[in-house]
Amino acid sequence: DEIGELGKAFNLMTTKLYQVEERRKKFVSNVSHELRTPMTSMKIVSDTLLSSPSWDESIYREFMQDINTEIDRLNKIIDSLLYLVRVEKDELELDLSMTYVNYLLEWVIKTLSPIANNKNIQLSLNAANKIQIQLDQEKIQQCLLNIIGNAVKYTPENGRVVVDLEENRDFIIIHVRDNGIGIPEKDLPFIFDRFYRVDEARARKTGGTGLGLAISQQIIQLHQGSISVSSQLGEGTHVAITLPKK
Repeated sequence: DEIGELGKAFNLMTTKLYQVEERRKKFVSNVSHELRTPMTSMKIVSDTLLSSPSWDESIYREFMQDINTEIDRLNKIIDSLLYLVRVEKDELELDLSMTYVNYLLEWVIKTLSPIANNKNIQLSLNAANKIQIQLDQEKIQQCLLNIIGNAVKYTPENGRVVVDLEENRDFIIIHVRDNGIGIPEKDLPFIFDRFYRVDEARARKTGGTGLGLAISQQIIQLHQGSISVSSQLGEGTHVAITLPKK
């Protein structure tokens, strides 16, 4: 009956509001944690330096480098947060221009090759056809560096990362496949959440802000595109980025 349907609608609305509030609380908690961590590190290092006026210069330089690293990390987190806020407030405008996607991918592969080579990872690109579409080159470049960079980061030594560029009548599709450690199925629905980490210990070891995937998704959506992820734990991950041609 009508009252029953109204009750169901009210319960659904209440549930959604509760979920939004829980996500907000979790986000605030995560932001506080992420900002506090580098500040705590800097505090410990500075206290250590102040505890003795006669540190050897080499040790002093090492401690100062640690502080500098944490400051850089803090700046990256703040910059990423401000970027996301601008996106959500519709303050971020796209600087669209006709761009060859294959050349853009070649640049990203070249940029990440030293990191891949250091781990003896085979990083390859299959993009035989020249494909030109309108996009914001700088923002898509940032997105691709995040996605392909993650594939390299979480693929063990002697692994492989393969990037394929395809097209159909209406869209281009960029596939990023790796044979890395993979993502547990239970974590897949949350990997685009801000600060979400599949493995906190691994995240601390590899670095990063925990905002790269959230930013990448926002960039793709600004272009009226989509991004999807499938993965098998211990076998690898496949990321598909779809962008409209028009």
